[in-house]
Amino acid sequence: LGNGVQHLDHIVAASYEDGVTVSEVMPGKEVEDLTLEEIGQITNEQLGELIETLVATTQRGIKIDPKPSNFFYDSQSGYGIVDYSSSGIGMYSADQTL
Repeated sequence: LGNGVQHLDHIVAASYEDGVTVSEVMPGKEVEDLTLEEIGQITNEQLGELIETLVATTQRGIKIDPKPSNFFYDSQSGYGIVDYSSSGIGMYSADQTL
């Protein structure tokens, strides 16, 4: 579901047998580890791209685990999101609202 959506973690290999996925490393660091100086450097464009990513995930039926440790920020790349799944699969499946 996340293919083609910028700023989302993308799986490059998986093993159903071992229950393991491999992804490229998300640039930046977890948002909860940002300094006040780094937070002050976040641009309106980067915030807009984050919003566009969240809209795209909602439209595609992607459910994001909203823990701060799943959101990354890099001064060059902007925001990145890891740990998401289909909102229609699993015991706690449900569409998220923005």
